[in-house]
Amino acid sequence: MSNLIESIVMCLFILLLLVHQIKEQQQIILYSNMSIMRRILAVGLGITILYVFWQNDTPDLIKLVGLVVLLIFSIFSKEGLGKDGFVKFGIFSGDYKKYKTIEIEEFSENKTLVIFNQSKNQRHTIFFDIPVKEVIEFLSDKNLDIHLNTAE
Repeated sequence: MSNLIESIVMCLFILLLLVHQIKEQQQIILYSNMSIMRRILAVGLGITILYVFWQNDTPDLIKLVGLVVLLIFSIFSKEGLGKDGFVKFGIFSGDYKKYKTIEIEEFSENKTLVIFNQSKNQRHTIFFDIPVKEVIEFLSDKNLDIHLNTAE
């Protein structure tokens, strides 16, 4: 019985995380690109995990399904830039002000990488299928330390 309660509590925490992430995603103004191959692999991985680790024990099965749902949601969740911060799965507060520098790199005419540097070893990246000019225009009015990295 305690194992069942543990499973239900774990799934409730996963549900709370998913609800928080959905609310955060509603703030996105500039969306990042999402790879179709990444999505296909995530669904395949989720199905494989369910197949390999399938349990006949109900509490363990609830935990397994909860973790697979979390995995698949993390891959399908939207990422991007919002008014006050960036939104990425697993980041509870992407407030622009808490990052020391923001680096922007242009890969090609319509491919842009944005790197949020919080400390020496802590950074978050988001990849966009829009021109670097649009990203710079979006971030320019937020009084941030932005560095444009160009290929030389």
